[in-house]
Amino acid sequence: MTYKNKIQYLEAIQRYGSISHAAKHLYISQPYLSRYIKDVENDLGVTLINRDSNPLELTYSAERFLDYLHEIEDIDTQMRDELQTISNLKKGRIRIGVNPILATHTLYSILPKFIEHYPGVEIELVEEVAHRIEQIVSDQKVDIGVTILPLYTEDLSYDYFIYRKFIFSVTSWTSAYRTS
Repeated sequence: MTYKNKIQYLEAIQRYGSISHAAKHLYISQPYLSRYIKDVENDLGVTLINRDSNPLELTYSAERFLDYLHEIEDIDTQMRDELQTISNLKKGRIRIGVNPILATHTLYSILPKFIEHYPGVEIELVEEVAHRIEQIVSDQKVDIGVTILPLYTEDLSYDYFIYRKFIFSVTSWTSAYRTS
Protein backbone atom coordinates (compact mmCIF):
# COMPACT_ATOMS: atom_id res chain seq x y z
CA MET A 1 0.00 0.00 0.00
CA THR A 2 1.23 3.49 -0.77
CA TYR A 3 0.87 4.74 2.80
CA LYS A 4 3.45 2.14 3.83
CA ASN A 5 5.88 3.58 1.30
CA LYS A 6 5.24 7.09 2.59
CA ILE A 7 5.94 5.99 6.16
CA GLN A 8 9.06 4.10 5.15
CA TYR A 9 10.42 6.92 2.97
CA LEU A 10 9.78 9.73 5.45
CA GLU A 11 11.17 7.77 8.38
CA ALA A 12 14.31 6.91 6.37
CA ILE A 13 14.86 10.59 5.56
CA GLN A 14 14.33 11.44 9.21
CA ARG A 15 16.74 8.73 10.33
CA TYR A 16 19.54 9.36 7.81
CA GLY A 17 19.14 13.14 7.48
CA SER A 18 19.60 13.08 3.72
CA ILE A 19 17.63 11.94 0.71
CA SER A 20 20.63 10.24 -0.89
CA HIS A 21 21.44 8.21 2.26
CA ALA A 22 17.78 7.35 2.74
CA ALA A 23 17.48 6.24 -0.89
CA LYS A 24 20.58 4.08 -0.56
CA HIS A 25 19.13 2.44 2.56
CA LEU A 26 15.76 1.91 0.80
CA TYR A 27 17.45 0.46 -2.34
CA ILE A 28 15.84 3.07 -4.58
CA SER A 29 17.37 5.90 -6.57
CA GLN A 30 17.85 9.35 -5.06
CA PRO A 31 16.02 11.08 -7.95
CA TYR A 32 13.05 8.74 -7.49
CA LEU A 33 12.84 9.44 -3.75
CA SER A 34 13.16 13.21 -4.29
CA ARG A 35 10.44 13.15 -6.93
CA TYR A 36 8.21 10.93 -4.76
CA ILE A 37 8.47 13.29 -1.76
CA LYS A 38 7.84 16.31 -3.99
CA ASP A 39 4.72 14.63 -5.43
CA VAL A 40 3.39 13.90 -1.94
CA GLU A 41 4.07 17.51 -0.90
CA ASN A 42 2.24 18.79 -3.98
CA ASP A 43 -0.66 16.46 -3.31
CA LEU A 44 -0.97 17.54 0.33
CA GLY A 45 -0.14 21.18 -0.29
CA VAL A 46 2.47 21.26 2.49
CA THR A 47 6.23 21.02 2.83
CA LEU A 48 7.33 17.77 4.44
CA ILE A 49 11.11 18.27 4.53
CA ASN A 50 13.03 21.31 5.70
CA ARG A 51 15.60 21.37 2.91
CA ASP A 52 17.45 24.34 4.44
CA SER A 53 18.72 22.31 7.38
CA ASN A 54 21.68 19.98 7.36
CA PRO A 55 20.97 17.19 8.16
CA LEU A 56 17.48 17.33 6.64
CA GLU A 57 14.61 17.47 9.11
CA LEU A 58 10.94 16.68 8.80
CA THR A 59 8.59 19.60 9.22
CA TYR A 60 5.81 19.62 11.79
CA SER A 61 3.40 18.85 8.93
CA ALA A 62 5.44 15.75 8.11
CA GLU A 63 5.40 14.65 11.74
CA ARG A 64 1.60 14.98 11.88
CA PHE A 65 1.32 13.28 8.50
CA LEU A 66 3.37 10.35 9.83
CA ASP A 67 1.13 10.15 12.90
CA TYR A 68 -1.92 9.86 10.65
CA LEU A 69 -0.20 7.32 8.42
CA HIS A 70 0.56 5.17 11.47
CA GLU A 71 -3.10 5.41 12.53
CA ILE A 72 -4.14 4.31 9.03
CA GLU A 73 -1.68 1.42 9.26
CA ASP A 74 -3.16 0.35 12.61
CA ILE A 75 -6.72 0.56 11.26
CA ASP A 76 -5.69 -1.42 8.19
CA THR A 77 -4.18 -4.12 10.40
CA GLN A 78 -7.32 -4.25 12.58
CA MET A 79 -9.50 -4.43 9.46
CA ARG A 80 -7.49 -7.28 7.95
CA ASP A 81 -7.49 -9.19 11.25
CA GLU A 82 -11.25 -8.78 11.62
CA LEU A 83 -11.94 -9.77 8.01
CA GLN A 84 -9.77 -12.85 8.48
CA THR A 85 -11.69 -13.70 11.65
CA ILE A 86 -14.97 -13.30 9.76
CA SER A 87 -13.78 -15.50 6.90
CA ASN A 88 -12.80 -18.17 9.44
CA LEU A 89 -16.37 -18.03 10.83
CA LYS A 90 -15.14 -16.84 14.22
CA LYS A 91 -17.00 -13.56 13.92
CA GLY A 92 -19.96 -12.38 11.93
CA ARG A 93 -23.69 -11.91 11.88
CA ILE A 94 -26.54 -14.13 10.86
CA ARG A 95 -30.02 -12.74 10.37
CA ILE A 96 -32.79 -15.25 10.96
CA GLY A 97 -36.33 -14.57 9.84
CA VAL A 98 -38.67 -16.49 12.09
CA ASN A 99 -42.34 -16.82 12.82
CA PRO A 100 -42.85 -15.65 16.45
CA ILE A 101 -44.65 -18.85 17.42
CA LEU A 102 -41.88 -21.03 15.98
CA ALA A 103 -39.23 -18.92 17.68
CA THR A 104 -40.49 -19.79 21.14
CA HIS A 105 -40.88 -23.49 20.37
CA THR A 106 -37.75 -24.25 18.35
CA LEU A 107 -34.97 -21.69 18.67
CA TYR A 108 -34.69 -21.71 22.46
CA SER A 109 -33.08 -25.15 22.35
CA ILE A 110 -30.88 -24.53 19.31
CA LEU A 111 -29.51 -20.99 19.72
CA PRO A 112 -27.62 -21.60 23.01
CA LYS A 113 -25.71 -24.46 21.36
CA PHE A 114 -24.96 -22.31 18.31
CA ILE A 115 -23.74 -19.44 20.51
CA GLU A 116 -21.54 -21.86 22.44
CA HIS A 117 -19.86 -23.04 19.23
CA TYR A 118 -19.72 -19.60 17.56
CA PRO A 119 -19.47 -16.99 20.35
CA GLY A 120 -18.29 -14.25 17.97
CA VAL A 121 -21.31 -14.56 15.67
CA GLU A 122 -24.06 -12.06 16.34
CA ILE A 123 -27.59 -13.39 15.88
CA GLU A 124 -30.31 -11.03 14.72
CA LEU A 125 -33.87 -12.36 14.86
CA VAL A 126 -36.43 -10.82 12.53
CA GLU A 127 -39.91 -11.88 13.57
CA GLU A 128 -42.51 -11.99 10.80
CA VAL A 129 -45.68 -13.87 10.05
CA ALA A 130 -45.22 -17.12 8.15
CA HIS A 131 -46.09 -15.83 4.66
CA ARG A 132 -43.67 -12.87 5.02
CA ILE A 133 -40.72 -15.13 5.91
CA GLU A 134 -40.51 -16.38 2.32
CA GLN A 135 -40.50 -12.82 1.01
CA ILE A 136 -37.74 -11.54 3.30
CA VAL A 137 -35.61 -14.58 2.46
CA SER A 138 -36.16 -13.96 -1.28
CA ASP A 139 -35.34 -10.26 -0.84
CA GLN A 140 -32.16 -11.26 1.07
CA LYS A 141 -33.21 -9.22 4.10
CA VAL A 142 -32.40 -12.29 6.21
CA ASP A 143 -29.88 -15.09 5.73
CA ILE A 144 -32.20 -17.92 6.71
CA GLY A 145 -35.89 -18.31 7.40
CA VAL A 146 -37.63 -20.57 9.88
CA THR A 147 -41.28 -21.02 8.99
CA ILE A 148 -43.99 -23.55 8.49
CA LEU A 149 -44.70 -25.41 5.28
CA PRO A 150 -45.87 -25.22 2.57
CA LEU A 151 -43.66 -22.72 0.76
CA TYR A 152 -45.17 -20.82 -2.14
CA THR A 153 -41.98 -19.38 -3.64
CA GLU A 154 -40.51 -21.91 -6.06
CA ASP A 155 -36.94 -20.54 -6.11
CA LEU A 156 -36.36 -21.24 -2.39
CA SER A 157 -34.91 -24.48 -1.16
CA TYR A 158 -35.58 -25.85 2.28
CA ASP A 159 -34.79 -28.58 4.73
CA TYR A 160 -36.96 -29.92 7.48
CA PHE A 161 -35.96 -28.42 10.75
CA ILE A 162 -38.51 -30.25 12.86
CA TYR A 163 -41.06 -32.63 11.49
CA ARG A 164 -44.06 -33.32 13.69
CA LYS A 165 -47.50 -34.69 13.02
CA PHE A 166 -50.23 -33.20 15.10
CA ILE A 167 -53.32 -35.30 15.67
CA PHE A 168 -56.30 -33.78 17.36
CA SER A 169 -59.30 -35.67 18.49
CA VAL A 170 -62.33 -33.63 17.58
CA THR A 171 -64.51 -35.73 19.86
CA SER A 172 -62.35 -34.97 22.92
CA TRP A 173 -62.21 -31.30 22.13
CA THR A 174 -65.94 -30.93 21.61
CA SER A 175 -66.84 -32.92 24.68
CA ALA A 176 -64.53 -30.83 26.85
CA TYR A 177 -66.07 -27.57 25.73
CA ARG A 178 -69.70 -28.69 25.33
CA THR A 179 -72.20 -26.59 27.18
CA SER A 180 -75.26 -28.27 28.58
